[in-house]
Amino acid sequence: MTDLIPRLRNERYREAREKIWRRLGDALVRRAQQVLRDLPNTCGNGEEAAVSAFMRFTEKARAGELKEWPTDGKSLKTLLLRAARDRARDMKRQSLKVKDREWGQADLEQVAVRGDVDANLIEEELIEFLRANLPEKEFEAGMLRAADTPYSEIAAIQGVGERTVERRLASVRNCLERYLQDLRDAE
Repeated sequence: MTDLIPRLRNERYREAREKIWRRLGDALVRRAQQVLRDLPNTCGNGEEAAVSAFMRFTEKARAGELKEWPTDGKSLKTLLLRAARDRARDMKRQSLKVKDREWGQADLEQVAVRGDVDANLIEEELIEFLRANLPEKEFEAGMLRAADTPYSEIAAIQGVGERTVERRLASVRNCLERYLQDLRDAE
């Protein structure tokens, strides 16, 4: 693999890129999938993240723009795994931000499809469902977020990092989706 590294900068670029992908592609996909494992595939998948990271890395290598140039096969693998992980994290954060913008009122509006029931009763039922199906800290994070509390403030209130808040809110969203699916199934 070490002999492929210099080829990333010359006319044998495509050949080197293909050989490196064949050797490391599965590991890069697995790394990205680890990061994205708790998100639905509609938010992006491990292969998409790995390919994107790999292409970005090799394009930067070709242009001589890498911050850290690999010296051997092991360092190349380490850099590529890090790139795949970072790209998957970016996709995850982006997905959570998009979901976060949709979170809250839009979910309650979906619940309000049942025109025969008062929206306040549905909201109370939803809160009880969340309370019964979520651990205390996740429920608390969900209620804070529903009140438009920013991630950073939720993290400070709960004494955790923002990534922990993201994971907790992902669990709340999954629980909300189950609740909404149960309502749809009942109709």
